Amino acid sequence: MNNGDFVEYITPKRGLRKGINFLYRDKLTMKKKFRVYENEWHLFITCEKSKQIWITTAKLWDVIQPKIKTAESYNDFIFNLLEQLHPHKSSQSAMILWYIRKTRNQKVWENVETTSSIVVSLALQSYSEWLSADASNNIYISASPPSTSQQIWTPPAIGLPKCNFDAIIFKDQNVFGIGMCLRDDNGTFIKAKTKHYQGTPQPQEAEVYALHQALVWIQQFKMMKDNLAATKPRASLSTIQKSL
Repeated sequence: MNNGDFVEYITPKRGLRKGINFLYRDKLTMKKKFRVYENEWHLFITCEKSKQIWITTAKLWDVIQPKIKTAESYNDFIFNLLEQLHPHKSSQSAMILWYIRKTRNQKVWENVETTSSIVVSLALQSYSEWLSADASNNIYISASPPSTSQQIWTPPAIGLPKCNFDAIIFKDQNVFGIGMCLRDDNGTFIKAKTKHYQGTPQPQEAEVYALHQALVWIQQFKMMKDNLAATKPRASLSTIQKSL
């Protein structure tokens, strides 16, 4: 597998240093620099290494393969897949996708090779730590096994976007992270952002910070607060407000 396998998800700022214009999708420059132009399908699903992850380790290829042929787009494929899976498995799969992207970038920029089994191991470990952090604070997940009921995304009013945000704390690493995802009233993906920071604040403080950063982030898109539905998955904003 060569460096071109990973070019689509290299950060734009670092890509520009290599002469890649992400804004205009300069495929010719990408191909010249990296020999292969990449897309999200190949990076996350059909690349032999990614495929091996889904087949042998995550054991989800039988679910994924039929959906590849019927999906209208990559975004449609991912959201349909995650909605079909058990919530516990869906969360694990989302974490695996994130680690696939991370390890691909490590291969490009640091020439660090990561095996399929390690990719999944890291993803499942992070997911387990997230579950433990939530369960220990009794905010999102109880001590009982994950619910089998399907969680359904609720759309905002017609014509308005909706931003879901979340926070996660890794006490052992003295790090916490935040994430946010912006979608329109049809559930179509618009943009997403993740970021991590040093320190281990209280869960409520991390949630408040995630909310603040989400509001700062969406201002870049000329959106007023009153025109946006901002929600924390599985927790009401009243829970966050109590910590203020």
